Amino acid sequence: NELKELHFVYVKHHPELRSLLADFTAALLLEKPANVFAFATEHFASLEASNLGPPMLIHGPPIFVIAGAKRELRLLEKLDQRFPGTFMTPVMTTTRPPHRGERPGITMNFATSDMMEADFKVGKYLEIGLVVPDSEGELIGTTLEAVAHVKARGAIPILQVSYERAAAVRACKMVKPPPRIVFISEHLPPSSKVKTLNTAFDAIIHQSEMS
Repeated sequence: NELKELHFVYVKHHPELRSLLADFTAALLLEKPANVFAFATEHFASLEASNLGPPMLIHGPPIFVIAGAKRELRLLEKLDQRFPGTFMTPVMTTTRPPHRGERPGITMNFATSDMMEADFKVGKYLEIGLVVPDSEGELIGTTLEAVAHVKARGAIPILQVSYERAAAVRACKMVKPPPRIVFISEHLPPSSKVKTLNTAFDAIIHQSEMS
């Protein structure tokens, strides 16, 4: 009927509603409060006060970040084999063209540079950086909504990024508990970046230790 159609149109134009309800349901099942109404009041009040976006950003385990590791090490695959279903990579957003086999909105989100930079300025991103470090090319980043979606599914968000982007994750104050960041070192970093390494990461592991 007409009312049902209006409801459908509203939900279609407000995708954040699904995320909001999924976040609340996941938090509810995680905490299992005796008084659901009191929990709901506190839950949504904290969202308004903190201005953090999706409530799941301040619930559950910390984000786990692997920085500097070569893709050939297949660390994410190895973790998934050892701890099935424990970790999940958020769907990232990029300005580069789609690669063969990528599915927009499922394996990667695509946007313009102006869109990404505008969203970053208003606090919608956990981190943002260059697809190729030290270049002036395309951007890639992880939205807070993508992180919240992973946590709402009961998984630990995990990122494998450059150490510049990992430092940006550390600088983000919109997630709790603070991310846990491990730097995988192949060679000693430039002296100009040593200070960043010392302050940005929880551990530094040489690549030879990963074999």
